[in-house]
Amino acid sequence: SSVPLKIFTYDAKVRHDFFLYSRTESQADLDSERYSTSIWHTDQDLCAMRSHVSDEFIATFTRGREEYLAGNWPQAIELLLQADNLMFEAQLEEGYNTSLAESSFRNINIADDREVSQERLALGDGPCQNLIVYMKSRGGVAPKNWDGYRALTSK
Repeated sequence: SSVPLKIFTYDAKVRHDFFLYSRTESQADLDSERYSTSIWHTDQDLCAMRSHVSDEFIATFTRGREEYLAGNWPQAIELLLQADNLMFEAQLEEGYNTSLAESSFRNINIADDREVSQERLALGDGPCQNLIVYMKSRGGVAPKNWDGYRALTSK
Protein backbone atom coordinates (compact mmCIF):
# COMPACT_ATOMS: atom_id res chain seq x y z
CA SER A 1 0.00 0.00 0.00
CA SER A 2 1.18 3.53 -0.60
CA VAL A 3 -1.19 5.00 1.97
CA PRO A 4 0.86 6.20 4.98
CA LEU A 5 0.16 4.14 8.10
CA LYS A 6 1.97 4.10 11.40
CA ILE A 7 3.52 0.72 12.06
CA PHE A 8 4.60 -0.27 15.53
CA THR A 9 7.19 -2.96 16.08
CA TYR A 10 9.06 -4.30 19.03
CA ASP A 11 11.64 -7.03 19.40
CA ALA A 12 11.08 -8.97 22.60
CA LYS A 13 13.68 -11.42 23.82
CA VAL A 14 12.95 -14.51 25.87
CA ARG A 15 15.72 -16.56 27.45
CA HIS A 16 15.41 -20.29 27.98
CA ASP A 17 14.93 -19.66 31.71
CA PHE A 18 12.10 -17.14 31.24
CA PHE A 19 8.67 -18.01 32.62
CA LEU A 20 5.58 -15.98 31.90
CA TYR A 21 3.61 -14.79 34.87
CA SER A 22 0.48 -16.82 35.49
CA ARG A 23 -2.82 -15.51 34.26
CA THR A 24 -5.93 -17.25 33.10
CA GLU A 25 -6.99 -17.20 29.48
CA SER A 26 -10.02 -15.07 30.38
CA GLN A 27 -7.76 -12.57 32.20
CA ALA A 28 -5.47 -12.39 29.17
CA ASP A 29 -8.50 -11.76 26.93
CA LEU A 30 -9.73 -9.03 29.26
CA ASP A 31 -6.27 -7.43 29.33
CA SER A 32 -6.13 -7.37 25.52
CA GLU A 33 -9.57 -5.75 25.32
CA ARG A 34 -8.43 -2.97 27.66
CA TYR A 35 -5.19 -2.29 25.80
CA SER A 36 -3.47 1.04 26.29
CA THR A 37 0.13 2.10 25.76
CA SER A 38 0.66 2.07 29.53
CA ILE A 39 0.70 -1.74 29.33
CA TRP A 40 4.36 -1.54 28.25
CA HIS A 41 5.18 -0.20 31.72
CA THR A 42 2.69 -2.15 33.85
CA ASP A 43 2.39 -5.68 32.42
CA GLN A 44 4.80 -8.01 34.23
CA ASP A 45 5.42 -10.19 31.18
CA LEU A 46 6.16 -7.26 28.89
CA CYS A 47 8.39 -5.62 31.49
CA ALA A 48 10.35 -8.86 31.88
CA MET A 49 10.75 -9.24 28.09
CA ARG A 50 11.98 -5.61 27.92
CA SER A 51 14.48 -5.87 30.78
CA HIS A 52 17.40 -5.66 28.34
CA VAL A 53 16.17 -2.37 26.82
CA SER A 54 17.98 0.64 28.25
CA ASP A 55 16.93 4.28 28.25
CA GLU A 56 20.06 4.99 26.20
CA PHE A 57 18.94 2.48 23.55
CA ILE A 58 15.44 4.01 23.38
CA ALA A 59 16.83 7.55 23.06
CA THR A 60 19.35 6.55 20.38
CA PHE A 61 16.81 4.49 18.42
CA THR A 62 14.26 7.32 18.62
CA ARG A 63 16.76 9.86 17.28
CA GLY A 64 17.73 7.45 14.49
CA ARG A 65 14.10 6.86 13.56
CA GLU A 66 13.42 10.60 13.52
CA GLU A 67 16.41 11.19 11.22
CA TYR A 68 15.17 8.39 8.94
CA LEU A 69 11.70 9.91 8.73
CA ALA A 70 13.16 13.39 8.13
CA GLY A 71 15.26 12.05 5.24
CA ASN A 72 18.65 12.52 6.90
CA TRP A 73 19.67 8.95 6.17
CA PRO A 74 23.45 9.17 6.78
CA GLN A 75 22.77 10.41 10.34
CA ALA A 76 19.95 7.87 10.74
CA ILE A 77 22.25 5.01 9.74
CA GLU A 78 24.90 6.16 12.22
CA LEU A 79 22.39 6.44 15.09
CA LEU A 80 20.65 3.15 14.28
CA LEU A 81 24.02 1.36 14.16
CA GLN A 82 24.77 2.80 17.61
CA ALA A 83 21.37 1.63 18.88
CA ASP A 84 21.89 -1.84 17.39
CA ASN A 85 25.27 -2.07 19.14
CA LEU A 86 23.70 -0.95 22.44
CA MET A 87 21.14 -3.75 22.10
CA PHE A 88 23.86 -6.27 21.26
CA GLU A 89 25.93 -5.27 24.30
CA ALA A 90 22.88 -5.32 26.61
CA GLN A 91 21.91 -8.80 25.47
CA LEU A 92 25.41 -10.11 26.07
CA GLU A 93 25.38 -8.57 29.55
CA GLU A 94 21.94 -10.10 30.25
CA GLY A 95 23.29 -13.52 29.27
CA TYR A 96 21.33 -14.13 26.08
CA ASN A 97 24.38 -15.76 24.51
CA THR A 98 27.44 -16.27 26.66
CA SER A 99 29.42 -17.92 23.85
CA LEU A 100 29.60 -14.55 22.09
CA ALA A 101 30.66 -12.52 25.11
CA GLU A 102 34.37 -12.63 24.29
CA SER A 103 35.82 -9.20 23.57
CA SER A 104 37.33 -10.45 20.28
CA PHE A 105 33.81 -11.11 18.97
CA ARG A 106 32.59 -7.63 19.85
CA ASN A 107 35.04 -6.05 17.40
CA ILE A 108 34.54 -8.41 14.47
CA ASN A 109 33.32 -7.06 11.16
CA ILE A 110 29.88 -8.58 10.64
CA ALA A 111 30.72 -9.46 7.03
CA ASP A 112 33.89 -11.39 7.97
CA ASP A 113 32.23 -14.67 8.90
CA ARG A 114 28.75 -15.76 7.80
CA GLU A 115 28.07 -17.91 10.86
CA VAL A 116 29.27 -15.25 13.28
CA SER A 117 27.30 -12.66 11.30
CA GLN A 118 24.05 -14.55 11.82
CA GLU A 119 24.69 -14.89 15.54
CA ARG A 120 25.63 -11.20 15.81
CA LEU A 121 22.51 -10.13 13.91
CA ALA A 122 20.30 -12.27 16.12
CA LEU A 123 21.55 -10.40 19.19
CA GLY A 124 21.04 -6.97 17.66
CA ASP A 125 17.83 -5.02 17.19
CA GLY A 126 15.63 -6.17 14.30
CA PRO A 127 13.91 -2.82 13.63
CA CYS A 128 17.29 -1.01 13.57
CA GLN A 129 18.74 -3.60 11.23
CA ASN A 130 15.72 -3.49 8.93
CA LEU A 131 15.91 0.28 8.53
CA ILE A 132 19.68 0.22 8.03
CA VAL A 133 19.44 -2.46 5.32
CA TYR A 134 16.65 -0.52 3.59
CA MET A 135 18.58 2.76 3.58
CA LYS A 136 21.89 1.18 2.54
CA SER A 137 20.17 -0.74 -0.28
CA ARG A 138 19.20 2.66 -1.68
CA GLY A 139 22.66 4.17 -1.42
CA GLY A 140 22.28 5.55 2.11
CA VAL A 141 20.64 8.76 0.90
CA ALA A 142 16.92 9.51 0.94
CA PRO A 143 15.29 9.99 -2.46
CA LYS A 144 14.66 13.60 -3.45
CA ASN A 145 10.90 12.98 -3.24
CA TRP A 146 11.10 11.38 0.24
CA ASP A 147 7.91 12.06 2.19
CA GLY A 148 8.94 10.26 5.39
CA TYR A 149 7.49 6.88 4.54
CA ARG A 150 7.96 4.00 2.12
CA ALA A 151 5.41 1.91 0.32
CA LEU A 152 5.19 -1.62 1.70
CA THR A 153 4.65 -3.97 -1.18
CA SER A 154 4.45 -7.19 0.82
CA LYS A 155 3.61 -8.39 4.33
